[in-house]
Amino acid sequence: MPEPSSPGYQKRLNEALIALCAATEGRALVLFTSYNALQTTYRAIKAPLERAGVLVLGQRIDGSPRQILDRFRANPRAVLLGTSSFWEGSTWSATR
Repeated sequence: MPEPSSPGYQKRLNEALIALCAATEGRALVLFTSYNALQTTYRAIKAPLERAGVLVLGQRIDGSPRQILDRFRANPRAVLLGTSSFWEGSTWSATR
C-alpha cells in the first residue's frame, strides 16, 4: 500500500476495501482520520460493493449516527464508514 501522501494511495485503498469487503460479505467498520477521506472512499466503493450485495453506510451521508448504526447491525452484509468522532462518540460507546 502506498503512503497516504502518495498519488496512488486512494486508488489502492479503494481496490483493497472493495476486495476485502466483498470477500467478507461486509461485516466491517472502516475508520478514517478525516471526513473528506471518508466521502472520497464512500463514492468510490459504494457502487461496486452494492453490486456484490454489500450495503455501504457512511457517517453524515446515510443518516444520523444512531440510524446508520441500527442499519449496520440489522444487515449482516454491511460496511460502515466513519471517523473517530463516530466510534468515540456516545452513540457507538453506549451501544456496545
